[in-house]
Amino acid sequence: MSEEFGGVWRAEGEALCFSGKAGDKLISDLSGFSDGEVGVEVFMRNNQDTNAGLLARVAQPRKGTDTFYGYEIRLECGCAKRAVGTAQK
Repeated sequence: MSEEFGGVWRAEGEALCFSGKAGDKLISDLSGFSDGEVGVEVFMRNNQDTNAGLLARVAQPRKGTDTFYGYEIRLECGCAKRAVGTAQK
């Protein structure tokens, strides 16, 4: 039900666990969603220079950092920053 673009992804109970490098992503193969809301809980073991993101309305994803068309909600762990942006590569 999803396509991996780098990294190792595995389900552990109700959690989705990941190991890999910057730019790795997991994209759902389900048909598109209409407008709405989403909620996630994120736990990062390493408090230094770690980030996680949620991608929305993704088209043409590829391996690598920012290699998709769509929106990104990014969480930066080391400096407690949040960012919302778009990628068009």
